[in-house]
Amino acid sequence: MKKTLAGLFIGSTIAYAAYRTLSEGRKEQLRQTAKDTLEDLRDNAIDYMMLAEDSAEDLFDNADEYKESIQSKVQETGEKIGEKKDEAISRFNNDNFDEQTQSIREQLASAGHTGDSNDDIVIDKTEDDDSENENKE
Repeated sequence: MKKTLAGLFIGSTIAYAAYRTLSEGRKEQLRQTAKDTLEDLRDNAIDYMMLAEDSAEDLFDNADEYKESIQSKVQETGEKIGEKKDEAISRFNNDNFDEQTQSIREQLASAGHTGDSNDDIVIDKTEDDDSENENKE
């Protein structure tokens, strides 16, 4: 902050010293340029303010249309959700899950049988524990 203020002060001092060295005609030209720039800035600010005001008016004028459009979309979406809910409940109540699960059971049973029942792996630690106890005695 101090550096900024120091820079501003030094810059202002240099600008003032340079201004004092100018001729009267050049000083008048500089004043006129500054005045024109200030008027342009003021005109631009007014233009932007009027543009913002017009945009705000358009927004408020069209707010009812936007509101009705959004309400309509919300209502349509609610109706679609209700239809999907009713469809899901109907399907859940009317589908025969016993037939479907029976079909899956049959497919799993047929895929699991290869014809050889010795392929199963059986882990029975009771035999190992008994033989170890006999060897220790």
